[in-house]
Amino acid sequence: MPFCSFSEGAAMFDVTPIENMFLLEYLPGAPGDALRVYLYARMLCLHPELGAGIGDIAKALSMEEDDVQEAFAYWERNGLVEKLSDRPPTYAMRMLHSESFHDQRSREVIRYKELRSTVNKLFEERGLVHEKQFQLLIDWIEDLHYTEAAALKLLEFELKQPGGKKPPAVFNRADKRAIAWSERGISTVEDVEGAIRYEGRISELASVVTTQLSLYRAPTVSELECVRRWVGEWNVTEQDLLDACAETTKSRAPSFAYLDSILQKRRQQGDGETFRQVKRVLEELGRTGTKPTPEQMRMYQGWLEQGFDGQTILLAAAQCAQKGMSTFEKLSWMLSEWGGAGARSYDQARAYLAERQQVKAEAAELLKRAGLGGEPGQSTLSHYEKWKARYPAELIDCAAELARGKAHVLSYMDKLLAGWEQEGIATPEAARARHAQVAGAARASEASKQAASANFQQRSYTREESQSVYFDLAKYYAKEDEGK
Repeated sequence: MPFCSFSEGAAMFDVTPIENMFLLEYLPGAPGDALRVYLYARMLCLHPELGAGIGDIAKALSMEEDDVQEAFAYWERNGLVEKLSDRPPTYAMRMLHSESFHDQRSREVIRYKELRSTVNKLFEERGLVHEKQFQLLIDWIEDLHYTEAAALKLLEFELKQPGGKKPPAVFNRADKRAIAWSERGISTVEDVEGAIRYEGRISELASVVTTQLSLYRAPTVSELECVRRWVGEWNVTEQDLLDACAETTKSRAPSFAYLDSILQKRRQQGDGETFRQVKRVLEELGRTGTKPTPEQMRMYQGWLEQGFDGQTILLAAAQCAQKGMSTFEKLSWMLSEWGGAGARSYDQARAYLAERQQVKAEAAELLKRAGLGGEPGQSTLSHYEKWKARYPAELIDCAAELARGKAHVLSYMDKLLAGWEQEGIATPEAARARHAQVAGAARASEASKQAASANFQQRSYTREESQSVYFDLAKYYAKEDEGK
């Protein structure tokens, strides 16, 4: 027997259809007043003569008009109501029954229910997100192929940018950014996060410029766009911007537009750009004031053609200077080393240097275990990297400890490790036991030699035999005199 049913003989003059989808998905979380307004509004769709506006609904339900409007806003946030006009307010109720569910908008209401809720919470203190704005978010997902998480991350980022914070302003800006980023192949959360880091760098550079130009305010949207063009299209570096800012002192009212003209002029010079970049490399090498030669400029262009970017070359130059190397030949050698390790971009180079620093720290710690101090040299690093690639770390540490006090620590360790490998020794315990065994055998051999030396019988000579072994100088010289 069903829990609820019509009584026998009951007549239904009229009904207001409510979909099971609504009862399953929306009824459990709906506030009481919002539910009352929704059900009454659904009835008004069939019987408009019963009410002509917010006031009529408020009177029928014994509610305040503001509460009725808030109820409609609640259902609009949830996608079941679309506001058609403001004065007077009119609404369209979205149906979820099987016939209308074939409509794309109706399917989207269910599919993006959770995303809609998250977006509404994001803007809950900034205004109502209308359906046409939420539709932009769906377009990013459906047409531009953003993931839901990526689209939401983009929206969160745009909300923090300069400009209006109300939903219409934020969504309009975000839509332009979504299209531009999509053209760069951005679609995942990781892609969006990378683009956000890039935009953060743009903001930092824009702030540097405003400070240099004594503007003392946040960069405008158009000024950010200028920096984005300089960095993204013209490959301008921060130092380039600072150099160009220094030239703006010729103007009484320095501005981004004036700075743009300076950078544009430099860009049109072509070879002059290479000249400036090589000059910066020389400065990093500690050769300030040195004029770049044609050969150095050719070498620089060659590095670019090999896949190195300008920042990486400058970083390599700084590393050379730290090691006391100031020539382009040494810089070329270092870049060759980095290229062999696959470190051609700035991020790859920094990761490579961090790895080398880690290897150096590990090698220094190994020297301490062996009773040595100081910075590990190239020989130590070469030995350590060879061992690290071939032997377990605990065996390397064990060899260092056993090499304490030896005259040639690295050679001794090399001999220990090679011997252990040949004998199949794989643990520090077995290595120490074998080392003790070898040392014991060596001590026994040395003791045996000393005992044999102590038992040696020395021959005794007579007086005549003793005298015969010395050279008689007097007789020798007497014979020489007779010969004369």
